[in-house]
Amino acid sequence: MTTLSPALLLAWDLAASEAATANRSFIDPEHLMLGLLRLADYETTESLTELGYQRDEAGIILPDIVHMLEIFKSLRLDPELLRRDLRERKTGKLPLLSWNTGPLQRRSAEREPPKVLHRSTESRLVFTYADEHTRRADVAGTTTLVHLLWALLTSPHSHVASWLRAQHVDVEALLAAVQAALATQP
Repeated sequence: MTTLSPALLLAWDLAASEAATANRSFIDPEHLMLGLLRLADYETTESLTELGYQRDEAGIILPDIVHMLEIFKSLRLDPELLRRDLRERKTGKLPLLSWNTGPLQRRSAEREPPKVLHRSTESRLVFTYADEHTRRADVAGTTTLVHLLWALLTSPHSHVASWLRAQHVDVEALLAAVQAALATQP
């Protein structure tokens, strides 16, 4: 596996938080997308330092976040609105299209929440897909947020593209913007 960027590790933590909040036992690809979308809350040095990062760490993380969020902004996509819809679908309040992961299972009152959340098989395969894409461009490369977004849109193990199409997002334009961003990776 290639090195994961610090911003990608933050997105992974945010995805785990989303899965834990929803009482899910695994981090699914949709949680990874939620993690990417939540990064819109951390697009300043101040917001990252409030999260607990040192200023120099925030300075390393921030360009990766800004680079990925520019993709959404270029297509006038609002990460907050997308995040809200995806959360509602993942909690079973709205139909999930034909996603294999299905609605989240509710945790019974007496069951303890999971202590450690692992990626689902689908999420592992999405990460592998992103990693392979990174390695094709640079064997010693770093897998970034944009690589993960690319994998979530193109991997056969992710239903994110189907969900975005249901939101009337031009997925092909989004994918083209992602590919352009990969070509200009900071």
